[in-house]
Amino acid sequence: APCQVEYRAGKVILATGHSARDIYELFASKGWALEAKGFALGVRVEHPQSLINKIQYHGKYQPFMPAAEYSFVQQIEGRGVFSFCMCPGGILVPSATAEGECVLNGMSNSMRNSKWAEDFSPIDPDGASFVDRTYSRAYLHHLFIAKEMFAAMIASEHNLAFYLDLVREARLHIEAGDFASWKETTVKRISSRL
Repeated sequence: APCQVEYRAGKVILATGHSARDIYELFASKGWALEAKGFALGVRVEHPQSLINKIQYHGKYQPFMPAAEYSFVQQIEGRGVFSFCMCPGGILVPSATAEGECVLNGMSNSMRNSKWAEDFSPIDPDGASFVDRTYSRAYLHHLFIAKEMFAAMIASEHNLAFYLDLVREARLHIEAGDFASWKETTVKRISSRL
């Protein structure tokens, strides 16, 4: 059964994507207030990877070095202009979710040389939080590489649940009088997780 968690708050920020029509329809049907964010237009500029490597490594790129990345961020008249996920080997993919839309997004199939880049197992199958079983290590890795805020949100949820569960378990072992042996076993187990 899917895990359901209830959070109560006076105000909630939902950073929904362009295809989250069901969220907007839900809010409209309930009469809940929505505030539109400022319009953002992403433009992808494609450069040969060899040029980016030359620029970022100041002409000293070697084949054993990782493919260079970059980002561009600028404020113009109070509006942000930025590039997104300038991943080596990036390609454009159609991303429309409804008829008549013209939406493109960028993605990269390139090798990232990361331990988790192609690890589609759950973040932590035995984790205390729903995010541990909902998202894969590869997806979380991608979010961090793309510098998506959602990466920090998932990591925060995971870390908070992990530490709350750890402290709750420690408290039980303190009360049971076997904390020292539990601690020794737990430290070894946690140290070998990654």
